[in-house]
Amino acid sequence: MASQIACERFFRQLQRKLSSDWQELATYCDFTSDEIDAIRHSNSNPEAQVFKMLCDLRKREPTDWARTLMEGLVQVGREDVKQDVQQFLDEGHALSRAEGGHVQQFRRPVARGRPQETDAVCVQIQRISPSFVGSLLKRGIAWHVTAWPVRMYNKEIQAGHGNFFFHCLMEDGSDVQIYTSFFLCSTERCNDAFSAVRGSNITNPVQLSCLRIKREKRKYTGKGKSNFRLIFNDDSHIN
Repeated sequence: MASQIACERFFRQLQRKLSSDWQELATYCDFTSDEIDAIRHSNSNPEAQVFKMLCDLRKREPTDWARTLMEGLVQVGREDVKQDVQQFLDEGHALSRAEGGHVQQFRRPVARGRPQETDAVCVQIQRISPSFVGSLLKRGIAWHVTAWPVRMYNKEIQAGHGNFFFHCLMEDGSDVQIYTSFFLCSTERCNDAFSAVRGSNITNPVQLSCLRIKREKRKYTGKGKSNFRLIFNDDSHIN
């Protein structure tokens, strides 16, 4: 496994590059708003905040931190830093497998795509998975979720680097809740989505379509919790 010293030296190289992006990046790396606030309040220096975020990511995902980081960097448009991470891996400093010492191969994030809106089907949260939804898309069937929030993690929309966002926990009556993240470039559209979601309930749910699915971290899953997260972005729709 890569030594802590090697990783921390690499994180020092990244901290200046990510000083203005790290909060948005952290949301894509599955940090909660409370965790981001704690990092931000721990040190007033943005570069030190980046370093702590990266160290915390490695600590909680010792074998997957690089994959999670690269996927997040793609989402925030920092392909340049993603290349730095890939170079770090290629040079042999990446976390290796427990046996054999081979550098892990990281899958490229799946490209975003909007499903064809021909037929449509409402998918229960408990059935959401990449394989199930993927089978619908292959057949040209768009899918959506009809749900309402059981917890709003933000009292108002948050400003990130290049977009606006908020998070909530939603359910649809199928006894399973799912973490849902909203990332939108327009403050007006994000406010509209926030108002629609916050104002919905069991008798007046919202319909979310053209969503991305991301596997949830283990510590956020449990009885009654989905193993996946929904991501609503500029390609998505709310009714």
